[in-house]
Amino acid sequence: MNPAALFFRTFLLAVFTLSLLAGAIVTDYYLRHEVTRKAKRFLAERGVELSPSSAIESARQGELILLEKLEIAGIDLGTGDDRGFTPLLAAVKAGNRPAIEFLMSRQGVLGNLNRMTEPERETPLVVALRNRDFDLASRLLESGGKLEVDAEAGLPFLAAAVRSGDGEMIDYLLTKGVEVDYRGAQPITPLAMAAEMGEVGLMKRLVEAGADPNVLGASGKPLLIEAVKEGNEGEFTLLLDGKADVNAVTSDGRGGELSALSFAVADDRVEMQEKLLGAGASPDAKGIGGDPLLYEAVVANDQALVDRLLKHGAKCEVLSSDGGSPLLAAVKLEDIDLVDRFLAKGADASFGESETAAPLLAAVELGNLALVNQLIAAGAKYDPQELLATSFLKRDDPLMNLLLAKGANPESTFPGGPERVFDAAVREGATGAVRTLLSAGAKIGDNLWAALLTGQDDLIRLILAAGANPRQPGPDGQDPLDFCLTNERYAAARILLDGGADPDARFDEKETWLTKSVREGNSEVSLALVEKGATVKGVKATDGHSLLGWAIANKMTEVAVALVKAGVDVEAEEKIPSRTEFREKFESTTFRYHLQVDGRIRPIMMAAAQRNHEVAQALMDAGANGKAYSRKYLSGAIIGSWYKDTQMQQICLLGKVPNPQPRMVIVDLSSQRVTLYENGVATFSTSCSTGRSGYGTPAGEYVISDRNRHHVSNIYHSSMPFFQRFSFAAFGLHQGHLPGYPASHGCIRLSYEGARYLWGKLDVGDLAIVQP
Repeated sequence: MNPAALFFRTFLLAVFTLSLLAGAIVTDYYLRHEVTRKAKRFLAERGVELSPSSAIESARQGELILLEKLEIAGIDLGTGDDRGFTPLLAAVKAGNRPAIEFLMSRQGVLGNLNRMTEPERETPLVVALRNRDFDLASRLLESGGKLEVDAEAGLPFLAAAVRSGDGEMIDYLLTKGVEVDYRGAQPITPLAMAAEMGEVGLMKRLVEAGADPNVLGASGKPLLIEAVKEGNEGEFTLLLDGKADVNAVTSDGRGGELSALSFAVADDRVEMQEKLLGAGASPDAKGIGGDPLLYEAVVANDQALVDRLLKHGAKCEVLSSDGGSPLLAAVKLEDIDLVDRFLAKGADASFGESETAAPLLAAVELGNLALVNQLIAAGAKYDPQELLATSFLKRDDPLMNLLLAKGANPESTFPGGPERVFDAAVREGATGAVRTLLSAGAKIGDNLWAALLTGQDDLIRLILAAGANPRQPGPDGQDPLDFCLTNERYAAARILLDGGADPDARFDEKETWLTKSVREGNSEVSLALVEKGATVKGVKATDGHSLLGWAIANKMTEVAVALVKAGVDVEAEEKIPSRTEFREKFESTTFRYHLQVDGRIRPIMMAAAQRNHEVAQALMDAGANGKAYSRKYLSGAIIGSWYKDTQMQQICLLGKVPNPQPRMVIVDLSSQRVTLYENGVATFSTSCSTGRSGYGTPAGEYVISDRNRHHVSNIYHSSMPFFQRFSFAAFGLHQGHLPGYPASHGCIRLSYEGARYLWGKLDVGDLAIVQP
């Protein structure tokens, strides 16, 4: 084709196309603006203002034509006024269904479906729900409405329904998938409200709908904690099944935190405790008292709770507010089994906030040896020196024994000082501690005087037994025995003597302690000194009297016997005239007279004067002459007769009191007969004549003191053949006239045959009894 023709043709086609397009644009512009102009003219003719308020009013009135014209005139039907009030909200509030249907068909309206008024916070859905128009509410929801709206300002519909018990509303909202934890301006969620109201069934529905079981309840505490505190098993089980956080906490008001387990323990809700622990609750939570539960359980001696917590892995190494551990609490309870369980669980035997809170020190303070041993065996750390000193200060000898057995040094000193524990134990009179330390090898040191000064006799004995020198001079050179005797500590003196003290210790330059003690009548000291070997032979008191004489005078029987056994001269003659204080020791004035003017007074005579059979017997056994006479013809037997003491007389005359009596004669005054008994058997009896009226034969016990075959009375100058005197008196047995009744001057007359027979049978010292 000709290019020119082609160009022309193409040009004409382009011009035609452009003219068609221009025409269409012009037509469209005309048509549109013409409709808008018509609508505006329509509205103007009717006095309708082109504004959202006109649309709102038209919606309220159901004026669909006006709404349509307003929309054509350019008014956005989804726009609200300055308060957020929209045409759709007006239509819903007015219940104008046509208007609602018209408006909901407009996209602009649906875009502002959730716009709220201020301050009422209303939306179309709010009004629909208030009006319980669930169909409309559902359409609004389907069109994009949000359920998280308030029935009243700050009060969500679900919360309001729960609070009022509006089951229908609750059912609807849950069915439509409302956000169950939305609480608006409320302090708690619907679930918490249901819990406050005790509506377990409703709570279950809310939880199943996704409600958070860990929200706070009306008390400000997690719902699980509230359920435990209230003992509400239903709520508790629901929340636990709903996976509530078993370790959620609340403040204890002191800066600490408490869990549901804390309250379950506090209220002794055992089943809840088991379920919480089984669900993973921490057994290391704090208790109501602010301390770890395990610690509080031990302090309360709640063995079941302790078992429960340990079973679920409670830590043993936790501290209470005052720095104590469960192990320490168990020690303070002296619960050996529980301590053993903690140690078996691996508890550190030394665990504590400080040394003062260490379990071992607590056991020491309690003096519980088993616990101490248990903890040391488990590896408790301790300072042997310090603990040994502590055990001494507590006077805990068994603990000292244990520590020493574990290797503590018996020579340990007090921490920070040079003094040995042993020296302090002696100084303070701690006999048990001294014994314990000595047994472990402590050295005795220079401690005799320290022991003496304590006044503890057992301690003195212990120190001496350990090797102390009983003659160790004191600080001023005083002899230990002298010190004890001077201070009248006689038991200690005897201990010293038992340990080897010098029994010849001197009281002063003039006399020994023995002479002083005997002279002053101190039997205890005297006996101890004599028995421990004090020199007695040839020793006299400072007043010149013999030791034996003073011992008899002071009625010191044991001392006198001991002196005799120690070898004093039993025949030594006492100093005459004797000292006044010596004479005054004897009751008999006659004997005191002899002590002043007589001579050759022997110990046997003094023993008789004191009526001391034991001493007299000891003297006779040692070889004393019982028949010896003083210069003035005094003898022991004569002295015995003063007191009608037949035993003393027999001791002096025979050397002892025969048992049984080999011979005994009995004079019966009433029957006027004399009977001989040999070894207790009557072997001879004969008639007699005793003293007549005014010269009666005195009844009593006597001994045959002397005998004379051809005796002549120096009173009556008459012959008395076969005379046998009774106890040195002026009467006795002899041959004489027998008239058949009492006729003598007091003697016992016998026939010739009777007198001769008895003369042949009786002897000096034999017993004679005159009975009424």
